[in-house]
Amino acid sequence: MGKNGLRLLLVKEGQTLQDIPLIHVGQLVVGGVVSLTTLVFQTLLREGVPVGFLSTYGRYQGGLTPAVSRNSLLRISQFRTAQQPDQCLAIAKSIVTGKIHNMKVMLQRRKWKSEEMKPEIAKQVQQIGKIKKRVSQAESLAQLLGLEGNASAHYFATFDTLLKTETGFRFQKRSRRLPKDPVNALLSFAYSLLTLDLSPAIQLVGLDPYIGFYHQQTYGRPCLALDLMEEFRSVIADSVVITLINNWQILVDDFEAKNGGFHLKSSARKVFYTAYEKRKNDQIIHPIFGYQLPSRCLIELQVRILAKYLQGEIDTYSPLTISK
Repeated sequence: MGKNGLRLLLVKEGQTLQDIPLIHVGQLVVGGVVSLTTLVFQTLLREGVPVGFLSTYGRYQGGLTPAVSRNSLLRISQFRTAQQPDQCLAIAKSIVTGKIHNMKVMLQRRKWKSEEMKPEIAKQVQQIGKIKKRVSQAESLAQLLGLEGNASAHYFATFDTLLKTETGFRFQKRSRRLPKDPVNALLSFAYSLLTLDLSPAIQLVGLDPYIGFYHQQTYGRPCLALDLMEEFRSVIADSVVITLINNWQILVDDFEAKNGGFHLKSSARKVFYTAYEKRKNDQIIHPIFGYQLPSRCLIELQVRILAKYLQGEIDTYSPLTISK
């Protein structure tokens, strides 16, 4: 990949495949083995365009972002809060409440073949609702993690019923490393893209994506990005996967079994990228402000709300929750 003025050029064997105006680029995602010139990197950074790197099989590897915000006072507040268990637990409760709420609403929205909710979905929705009520009573991050895990188990227990059987896709349980079926491969790919979206948004606001409050601090792990991603998993990632499968945009033949897992073929990734970006343009009503915003804007907005909380400007962090 090279550049010509303020245009990006995708070149293969001396032939220009794409000529893209930089003004149309919000983020560059590099999957697999791609060469970028130094001039491309410098131009992207100068124009404020983050670069994310995925492995050949779609796993998040890291990113290159523009200069870190000068708001060092905000990061000091973040570091101080991360060392206070009570405040970490308070933020984590809000995040998990938002995640569980959104999973519940996602299931309630799905009414295949009839106006009535399927009994198996209704049962899981009821169980998820019960778990949500217990989140506020959690006394530790470990206990909170258990509640979130139980809610996710109920959610994924009915995930297969959200997929049209005639597509040939089947889902039994969530498997991460490595994805044991095509549906898990799509979910993992979508979650990697979400991480790519959250990390630069966090840095843009002035926070450190590696210092989180819910996920345990681990070297090289973008804990804050993973924290805030929880609210968006079902809203963006899971929604894209369900839509791609049920609309026959991604087929079972678009995957290959390799190294003990399933992976989306490169020819189908363009379809996935397009659907993912389209989903981020969908409008969602923000629960606090009451007006509609594209999902891509809500990501940065949630980071800014967290920053307001860390600076003591608001009393609680309010997660993104979608309505029925």
